[in-house]
Amino acid sequence: MEIEESSSAKLTIPEVVDAYSRLAPLYGIWETLTEGRTGKLASELASVRSGEAVLEVGVGPGIMLESLARANSEGIIAGIDLTPAMLQRTRRRFRHRSLASPALFQADVRFLPFADGSFDMVFSSYLLDLLSIPNIEKALQEMRRVIRPSGRLMLVYLSQDKPWFNRIWGFFYWMVPMLLGGCRPIHVAAHLPSAGFAVVATRRITQWGIPAELILANRES
Repeated sequence: MEIEESSSAKLTIPEVVDAYSRLAPLYGIWETLTEGRTGKLASELASVRSGEAVLEVGVGPGIMLESLARANSEGIIAGIDLTPAMLQRTRRRFRHRSLASPALFQADVRFLPFADGSFDMVFSSYLLDLLSIPNIEKALQEMRRVIRPSGRLMLVYLSQDKPWFNRIWGFFYWMVPMLLGGCRPIHVAAHLPSAGFAVVATRRITQWGIPAELILANRES
């Protein structure tokens, strides 16, 4: 099945970098206020086990990467982001909390700088919903490539299931997509089997009126 979107992606990849460079100083506050419960549920659903190799794609200010690192103190933690400003904030976050620094890379999810089958889990939160459909498909191919056979994929994105939200968000998205980080509601779960994943669990949660869909899937051989 095809990926669904409430509206077409508005930002190019260079515009995404520009938007998140501007949003970086305040993004941690926004993430804590509007995504805190969602992140906690995603972390529980992911069930990272200590000793695993885990990659977060799109680390932002490092809030979720910190949670993954604490759950995986004896494993490998890596993260990528397109935006140097976000990577700097993640490094600062780990220093301030006296945590071992993860392996961080400035990289594009469409071209991951890792060998095939490098990770037990790939975690991606509010990233796919800012990409165009062709780029979502490419991102899923790359994430599948770096996941080990029977490894796991954890996705979080804006849910398309609430028409009233799609209309309100869509209006502001049409007016000022950069202010919304380029994200718009999408639906990816039905597409995952054709992308080489078996959906294990689906959750939906709304925080401060913002609906999210959480998907845990296994990489099929």
